[in-house]
Amino acid sequence: MRKFILPLLIVALPALWSCQSSDIYSELPEPLQHFMSKYWPNPAIEAFTPTYDGGYTVTVKNGVTATFNSEYSWTDINGDGLPLPQMLLSDQLPAKLYDYIEGAEMLNQVFVISRNFAEYNVTLLNSSLKYTVSDGMITGSQKP
Repeated sequence: MRKFILPLLIVALPALWSCQSSDIYSELPEPLQHFMSKYWPNPAIEAFTPTYDGGYTVTVKNGVTATFNSEYSWTDINGDGLPLPQMLLSDQLPAKLYDYIEGAEMLNQVFVISRNFAEYNVTLLNSSLKYTVSDGMITGSQKP
């Protein structure tokens, strides 16, 4: 009997865990479901928590953490040690900023992006960039 139960548990436990993450995924507001699945197909959502300002933070297991405001627009996306998808950068960054990063051949070095009404900030492997919305100015800094 033990020989039967152990293999059954090995097969069943991952299925139970995946059900839990799909349950969390189904709790996401629809705009967040669409955003997350567009850039991370079949995301295993580990956590979905409200923020103090009425927004949400979504954490993908072994992946990204994304924060959204109350209008479901992203404010911060952290790859948690992994580069962010090129399609995300192309779709979500201003064209001038994306072109700058692409021209410098740094697309695979973007680990964090954040934005507010005035600026976009990009954390790269060894530097960071700031794009000012009002004038389209891009400034950068090297990490020590």
